[in-house]
Amino acid sequence: RFKSLYEYHPDPILTIDPNGIVLNINQSGSILLGKDSGALIGRECFSIFLDEDKLELEAALKKGKRCSSSSLQLRVKNNNEKDIHFWYVTIVPIMIEGQTFGSYVMVKDITRMKQQQDEINYLAFHDTVTEIRNR
Repeated sequence: RFKSLYEYHPDPILTIDPNGIVLNINQSGSILLGKDSGALIGRECFSIFLDEDKLELEAALKKGKRCSSSSLQLRVKNNNEKDIHFWYVTIVPIMIEGQTFGSYVMVKDITRMKQQQDEINYLAFHDTVTEIRNR
């Protein structure tokens, strides 16, 4: 009944097991990562994110095992391994009869917003014509 909500959601959604293995990913997730869902299913979700962010992700997943959702910002490797994307990630535990069977990882790509924030910050401290730093 809710499968279409998952499959056709405009933002990426991953389903992972308690060990962080990707069980499913919707089409938006495959497109954003530039990888076929078959290449992601069965792999650890940690492989998607930068090494520096893995500890934060592990902590959020542990929190999910205790029946609590969490949200955090993580950096993601794109298909070409050069481009870095910023994701706002919400992790929601999958609860069945009081037990956790994994998590839904719902994603919002905030890369463009981060780039705009950086540009605004730069312009706040530099002359727009000469690009010399303001005093």
